[in-house]
Amino acid sequence: MKSVILKMAAQVVKFFFLGISVWLLFRGHNYPGGGFIGGLIAGSALIFDRMAFDTDVINEKPGKKGTVFLPLGMGCVLISMIAGAIGKKAVMEGLWVQFNIPGIQEPIKMGTPILFDIGVYFTVIGFIYLIYKSIMEEWQWK
Repeated sequence: MKSVILKMAAQVVKFFFLGISVWLLFRGHNYPGGGFIGGLIAGSALIFDRMAFDTDVINEKPGKKGTVFLPLGMGCVLISMIAGAIGKKAVMEGLWVQFNIPGIQEPIKMGTPILFDIGVYFTVIGFIYLIYKSIMEEWQWK
């Protein structure tokens, strides 16, 4: 597409979508949301950004390879699954670690479920990118 309005909107909307997706990712343990919903919104932001430009320009952009997201996400999921077995518990059982940060009274608790959600988040972004790229290879926007 060659729309100037779409190109300008893509630059603004992309960061808005990414911010909402990260918020949903970290909110997902106690409320609806999480890695899948956040990944869908982040993937939509990446697609919206790429829809504003031609397919040839997308393939030439250095550092914009979305294929990195899929192995990164699957690696996070694998690490979160194996962590329970290494901790001599069941596979995919949550392990929790507390961090004491000076100046904060309560310790911060981090666990393997958030690592699993981050893995799902990146995996969904990778799948959306691969689906979009395969569609765009067949159908050129010119």
